[in-house]
Amino acid sequence: MPQYVFSTSIEKDAAHHLLSYGKSNPICIEFDKDKLIKYFSEYSKDEYINGIHHYENIFFSSEVIYNKDEVMKNAEQFVSTYREEWNKELNNLTSAPSSKFKTAYINIHNFYSCAKQDNFYAENEYRFLIYTKRKPEFRTRSDRLISYLKVHIENEKLPITGVIISPYTGDEAYNNTIRKFLDDNKYENITIFSSELHLRNS
Repeated sequence: MPQYVFSTSIEKDAAHHLLSYGKSNPICIEFDKDKLIKYFSEYSKDEYINGIHHYENIFFSSEVIYNKDEVMKNAEQFVSTYREEWNKELNNLTSAPSSKFKTAYINIHNFYSCAKQDNFYAENEYRFLIYTKRKPEFRTRSDRLISYLKVHIENEKLPITGVIISPYTGDEAYNNTIRKFLDDNKYENITIFSSELHLRNS
């Protein structure tokens, strides 16, 4: 089943994020983590009820694991826990997969998607994973075609708590434009503040 990843970080206003992922005037959007988990959970539950997919637990969130020893320890634990189910399925390919095998399949995918090379530890990434059969949307980025999933709950807003403005600009008009955008989309009580970083825009 196709998997979509929404990547965030438990850090905010971090130089390496702005330098790696931002362009001329990047912004950092701050979310309430618990409310964001609830938002994605409600979306996934709605898709399951409406028959978009056949798995009930198709949403998962976790901090990314960077430590090599911890990754190996978890991988060994998965092999030990699910070896019997994998062997059963390999020896009985003509029958529908068991519920235990489906659970193993999803759990292993969740683990695999939340493990990363230790060289990336500075990102402090927190990932939200959604599995769905819904048809994706498409956009271009750096001359590449990217598939993505539109996640929307009727009458619900993303739990945005703040917006950090680019360290490359002190333009008040820019701040006002972001405020107007939030107001027009009925986002209230959002704090807008400037980055504390001092970076050169070269």
